[in-house]
Amino acid sequence: MGRPANLVVNILGNNSDLARALSSSDSALGKFGAGANQVMTGIATKWTAAAVAGGIFVTSVFKTGVAYNQLNQTATAAFKTILGSADAATGMMDELTKFSKTSPFPKQAFIEATQQMLGFGIQSKKVIPYLNAIQDAVAATGGSATQIGEISLIMSQISAAGKITGQDLMQFAQRGIDAASLIGGQLGKTGPQIKDAITKGTLDAGTALDALAAGMEARFGGAANNVKQT
Repeated sequence: MGRPANLVVNILGNNSDLARALSSSDSALGKFGAGANQVMTGIATKWTAAAVAGGIFVTSVFKTGVAYNQLNQTATAAFKTILGSADAATGMMDELTKFSKTSPFPKQAFIEATQQMLGFGIQSKKVIPYLNAIQDAVAATGGSATQIGEISLIMSQISAAGKITGQDLMQFAQRGIDAASLIGGQLGKTGPQIKDAITKGTLDAGTALDALAAGMEARFGGAANNVKQT
């Protein structure tokens, strides 16, 4: 009869300890639950941010792709008008596509430059050689795709005007190209002699552009490929 009484007494006597233990357990579980909730909230927030960023990226890529396709279609239509046939236009675009794959600069820059050149009367067979010389010069001088368009525009304007001027030489120089020396090197003359011929108007525009392209390629050839490799 004594043992049950002792058991009751012990249980009752340790009741405060049991209560403290249970309270401590509740507190620990509560802290664990709060911590877990914070972790899961953080994970959910990060996943949400990642999903949003991913959505923005996909949307951006989609818009870029649409704009790129529109540029290709518009350019091909323009080539057809200038060159006179769908086959010639497709051939020009195929050449540009093949050429741009070997370049560190975007195809868009070359499409726009080609439109300028063809629109200003430069022969289609000269476009790719000119673009290759231009990209090497731009790569060698640390320029960007924007300068490809600028240089091609200067050359296109020279072709359309039928002459090269001192102002043209200054525009080339502003972009790191000593056009007079490059032209002279191909024609067996010095830079000053070329400037004198330009002043007198005795240097044919077509001859000047061909010599300039050849001169740029001779001096800067391979620069674009080196940039692409790095």
